[in-house]
Amino acid sequence: MLFLYEILLLFATALVVGLIGNLVGIGGGVLIMIILLFGFKMQPVLAGGLSLLTILASASVGTLSNIMQRALSKELFSLIAVFAGAGVLLGSIIPYLLNTKSFDTLFGFVSIGIGLFSILAARRDAKKIRNIERSFTSLSKKEKEAAKKVKGKVGIGSFSFIAGLIAGTFGIGIGGIVGTYLTAIKKMQPKVAFSTVLAAMIITSLLGSSAHLISIKGSMLLLGMIVALMVGVAIGAVAGSHISSRIKSSRLRLAQGYIILSLGIIAIIFSIGM
Repeated sequence: MLFLYEILLLFATALVVGLIGNLVGIGGGVLIMIILLFGFKMQPVLAGGLSLLTILASASVGTLSNIMQRALSKELFSLIAVFAGAGVLLGSIIPYLLNTKSFDTLFGFVSIGIGLFSILAARRDAKKIRNIERSFTSLSKKEKEAAKKVKGKVGIGSFSFIAGLIAGTFGIGIGGIVGTYLTAIKKMQPKVAFSTVLAAMIITSLLGSSAHLISIKGSMLLLGMIVALMVGVAIGAVAGSHISSRIKSSRLRLAQGYIILSLGIIAIIFSIGM
């Protein structure tokens, strides 16, 4: 009975993660990590591996939808995937060097930092970013193509590597850092930025989850948890991707920041109380 309860809880959580992750381009890893770390009392390495595996499913399903909407930039995808992928592999080593208490507390502060960065950047630039108040579907074909052009590759590569390092360490997505950088600093159209970052998460989460789970022994409970996470997040991802293309871009950026910030505060509260 406990097994069934755990599976249903993970399925429901994954459903929400898929929806939120594809709605605001953050992958949903922060929420999954909180459930696994504090709800299931998992070790950071296992929790990070399952979280990244969940992001892999979410990003894959959401990306298929975004490809159909023609919202991805191929050039940007390649750039992010290479640099963030390298960061993820390096970051995957760090959880083995931290004790659980230190990891939990640091995870909360990192989440808060990412959330604040996203919120402050969105508020500061809300009136300056071209097309910030227009949804992706409202843009003309020419505007959509212009929104996919990439400028400042060095900066994007650097931020992608940092995001990958953090993602590999804490089992979360790269959207909170890279997505915010692209929209706030590089002035990219948010739907294009978030959709492309989400596609790059397929590569980073595949690398990260493999690095985390390679030494973990399987069990029926673990297999059931993986299935529940993958199925739930896939269903939520489809809904989130479609909704995101019809919402004003400024709201997407602010929602991203507030969600990550709130989850970071929750993580801090749990880590202190344990």
